[in-house]
Amino acid sequence: MRTEEKLLIKQTLAAYCEQKGSQKKAANSLRGVSAATVSQVLNDNWELITDDMWRNIATQIGYDPNRWVIVETRGYRRMTQLLSDAQAHSLVIRVKQLKHTPEAMLMCIILAAQSTGTVSTL
Repeated sequence: MRTEEKLLIKQTLAAYCEQKGSQKKAANSLRGVSAATVSQVLNDNWELITDDMWRNIATQIGYDPNRWVIVETRGYRRMTQLLSDAQAHSLVIRVKQLKHTPEAMLMCIILAAQSTGTVSTL
């Protein structure tokens, strides 16, 4: 198992411990994982922890290596805002991809109100 993945599992475990209230409570909720192992993971003492134990912990705390990681860029925040507005106001949204610039793809959002048929471009 790669170090990067172990770091992600450690972060997820730290959040899990916080959710449970303590490392001891978190360890008690995990099958086959001792409080000492939880402590070792959180304190970066990984030499004696097997890959099977890492996978065991990861599965039980909800870590998913295939989960999408969302990076909240300006474009992401704008798109989220537009989609939320569309949902709240019963709008139809068309997202069109324009490839006019080599540096980046420009997203053109066209909002059309279902009830009035008006269209505006942002």
